[in-house]
Amino acid sequence: MANSIYQRQNQPEILKCLVVQRRLYSSVKYWQLVPAGAMVASIVVPLCLEKSPDGCGVGDWVSVMISGFVLVSTWLVRKFRDSIIKTAAGFQQYVDRKLFANVLERCCEWQGMPLPSEIALRVSKITQEDIEREKVQNWYSDYSSFSEQYAVLCCQKENVRWDCSLRVLLLVVWAIIIICWVAFIAVCLRDVTLRCALPTLCWCGGGISIIGKLCFALWNDIVRINGMRDLFERTEKKIIQCADSAKELMQLQCLIYEHRKSAVLVPDVVYKLSRGWFQSKEDLNAKCHQEMLA
Repeated sequence: MANSIYQRQNQPEILKCLVVQRRLYSSVKYWQLVPAGAMVASIVVPLCLEKSPDGCGVGDWVSVMISGFVLVSTWLVRKFRDSIIKTAAGFQQYVDRKLFANVLERCCEWQGMPLPSEIALRVSKITQEDIEREKVQNWYSDYSSFSEQYAVLCCQKENVRWDCSLRVLLLVVWAIIIICWVAFIAVCLRDVTLRCALPTLCWCGGGISIIGKLCFALWNDIVRINGMRDLFERTEKKIIQCADSAKELMQLQCLIYEHRKSAVLVPDVVYKLSRGWFQSKEDLNAKCHQEMLA
């Protein structure tokens, strides 16, 4: 189909906006590594010092200093994190509005849209080399043989499937990290006295608690995504019956935006390692779907 979503998504402005949102998300992820790295250092460095003959007291002071840095850096990161994530989600919303315009242009419920001046400013800094480096071409799979409404629905479903799969994968990764962390600390504390080991044990408990909260937040993200399933099914039935489903599609878009704005960020390394496999899976799913409806 000429001028389909699959074709429009590779327009220069769309590709540049996709690069912008990805870099905004990445900037937050990089800054979040600072308190996380400091927390690991607050455990490992004192442990190494405690191994030395006169290091027990020094380890305590080092642990206290790094602990203070963790608190300050965590507060600073949180201060600007929400604002940047909201901007990144707004750019994704802008991209979807442009791509879904033939179906949802009449809707007035688009949330979180960046100001035109901000879009122009950020987009002007993106080059063709940036687009090729970030590999944002063909963001959605090819649904051009479907009706416009059904193509929009398929793109939305692909979006949440991607997101859910990444979160399930990250949940497994965090579970493995917790197991490795506990095993590492147990080995390191074998020959350390209880007094010297107490600060490290406190930080270990805190670290495991933080990772546990991340796992709980990831699980809530997955539950939130699965909560959209009923609306997806109702919308699909209406589209198959050739009924106007713009209202339901807009409701789904609002839910997707709220999810993007509040969901746990997936580390870039997890995304990049799984991107090729997930995209191949989505392209195959789109092809099979088209064959079923042919």
